[in-house]
Amino acid sequence: MNDAAFRAWGFRAEELIGRHLTGFVADAQHASLVAAMQNLTTAAPVADLRTGFVHKNGQILPLSLALHRDAETGLVFAVARTLSGPATAHDPVFLTNREARNGEERALYEARIEARNLLLGSILDNMNQVFFLLDTDLRVIYWNSLASKLFGVTRDEVMGSTMREWLEDASLAVYEPLVQEVLIDQRPIRAESICPLTQRWEEVDMFPTDGGVSVFIRDVHERKRTEEELRKLSLVAENTVNIVIISDAEGAVLWANRAAVEASGYSFQELIGRPIGEVVDGPETPAEAIELVQQRRATFQPYELEAINYRRDGTPYWVHVLSQPSLMKKETCNTIFR
Repeated sequence: MNDAAFRAWGFRAEELIGRHLTGFVADAQHASLVAAMQNLTTAAPVADLRTGFVHKNGQILPLSLALHRDAETGLVFAVARTLSGPATAHDPVFLTNREARNGEERALYEARIEARNLLLGSILDNMNQVFFLLDTDLRVIYWNSLASKLFGVTRDEVMGSTMREWLEDASLAVYEPLVQEVLIDQRPIRAESICPLTQRWEEVDMFPTDGGVSVFIRDVHERKRTEEELRKLSLVAENTVNIVIISDAEGAVLWANRAAVEASGYSFQELIGRPIGEVVDGPETPAEAIELVQQRRATFQPYELEAINYRRDGTPYWVHVLSQPSLMKKETCNTIFR
């Protein structure tokens, strides 16, 4: 149900969801609407069904309905226009003759466009990120519910207004230069920054459209916090004196820290992709240790053991190994204490 229906009928969409359409039709036209709805499954679309809808204030609203049933989804789409005179009961007009073909096609086209617009509007309004559309003058032409939540202004308050009218200076300094860049360069842009309103990290995507700019804003605070924690952990792993090697499910090296490079005698580039057994095992490596590692790796189980490792030049050294698999990523982190 669109805004025009609300203005004409008085009911909001949330007041109608789940209620039967025939319950809002004047008694005199009830039978004709029921018959038209039933016949949509087998007959041609209805181009002009004159009926009277009951306005929220109790008055009868004369309407002409164009009805179309989508065979694929089973949904019935309706496009209505108000009538200047009262709606008189008569049989619905089913378009079957050649003379009415243009009217049928126009009604169906309007119904489909309206249905798609409603569906798109519903999707945009219920998406999990802020979305709004601006024209080339930076006036709002669409505004979803999360945009209202972020900026603290309702759709009715911002529709048709420019960014400068509803954005605070701190927020305007963040968003307006990005919008202007998209308008000038006619290319998409992505930016990450601290939101002036929430003080949380956000990701902003903007795309040029035929008549302006579409703006998507997504909260990425938790992702940025995780990235920062991983950066700190990576810094610790890189600089620890212990050997740290990350391998995949087959045992190929994905990453190694500086201590692993120094202990193995291989360069970082030479280690990547090489089987970890080839890097550390040698003539005196116990067969039971190799068998244990292979069994635990195959079942993604942690293990701990002491064994002899070998440098590239064949020099042996004793190590204490702690291995912890990551079931989510199918990777294993091997920490080796010398």
